[in-house]
Amino acid sequence: MLVRPIKPEEMQKARDIFDIAFGMERKPRDPDKPEDPDAHVDIRAAFNEAGVMMGLFHLIPYTVWYEGHQVGMGGIGGVATLPEHRRYGSIRAVFDYCLREMYERGMLVSTLYPFSYAYYRKFGYETAFVRRRLQVKMSEFARFRSDESITQWMPGDDEAPLRQVYDSFVRNTNMAVCREDENWEWKLKGDPFEKRRYIYLWRDTNGEPTSYVILGVGDIEKYVRHLHVQDFACRGPGGTQGLFALLRNMSAAYEQFIWEMPPWIDPNTLFHEPIEAKQEIQPRGMARIINVGESLRLLRHPEAPGSYTLRVIDAQLPENDGVWQVEFGSGQAQAKKVQSGEADWTLDIRAFTQLVLGFYDVDAMLWNWPEAGAPANIDTLQRVFRRRKLFLADYF
Repeated sequence: MLVRPIKPEEMQKARDIFDIAFGMERKPRDPDKPEDPDAHVDIRAAFNEAGVMMGLFHLIPYTVWYEGHQVGMGGIGGVATLPEHRRYGSIRAVFDYCLREMYERGMLVSTLYPFSYAYYRKFGYETAFVRRRLQVKMSEFARFRSDESITQWMPGDDEAPLRQVYDSFVRNTNMAVCREDENWEWKLKGDPFEKRRYIYLWRDTNGEPTSYVILGVGDIEKYVRHLHVQDFACRGPGGTQGLFALLRNMSAAYEQFIWEMPPWIDPNTLFHEPIEAKQEIQPRGMARIINVGESLRLLRHPEAPGSYTLRVIDAQLPENDGVWQVEFGSGQAQAKKVQSGEADWTLDIRAFTQLVLGFYDVDAMLWNWPEAGAPANIDTLQRVFRRRKLFLADYF
């Protein structure tokens, strides 16, 4: 089996595989819309001995935030195999190829949105993102007020305030995409009346942008509609007040409000009667560390000096597999892989990913990875590995 990037002339075959695998309806090509000459660039495919393309996926490069640093991330999307070629190892072969490619390209981490969490755990990915899905009647917003000014943002308006708010919102999170022009175009393009999508921007009393929301309209039944948040960002705590005050003014036209909230925003304290709000914690994606050493070096460490060792098990990337010795102080860290020796804790790459990204702290790891056992040097590890804000709101 051969794995490689596809060639431009193989793009149509790749489209065929995507459409068959996902049961997509193929629409006639718009003759006025030129073909993208680079559509093939991010696709990696497996071919059998006869040269037949069996399975493939997109490996899309992104820049994301990690511990205050901008790092490379490989987004995996569009994983597809022809039905007659399934269960022959083509996707495993593509993953082996792409994990190596991501490491050699200097990417720190990879993320994906799975059809099956169990399936992608075979390649070292683990749950890293959750959202709190809030569903509440519009009448619950009756008490909210805001002194901030609000305007509806329309296509052609200045995008800079939206970008400023988003950049401020995600700078201290892990895994949020550093959005480029094409990311914003995907979020903002299109007629708001045709799409039933409305964008609002808030400013404080000094005229500075403070938050924005992209609201979509959905139908519960005929003439009964709901609003759902497609994107939201704010510059700091309290940024929900303007949004909720807007919803108060929109309650006559809509029945319900739906928001997949960042997990650190808690509606239980925002509403007088939280029992009236339906809440559900939902997994929203997986991650895998590609470069263990770099993830440890860039991790924010305490000012007070210390050291620890971790044994990381990674069957697919031998550069990660082994004992890592970390020394830190004054907020800096040095990480090196040592040949042998005892480690304070042994974790496979999935557990390590959750720990270093901040999905779990040490205490939560003890509850959720009992097979890892209790670590030595636990006081130091508890100082280093704490929960972080994890946020990924761009889809691929």
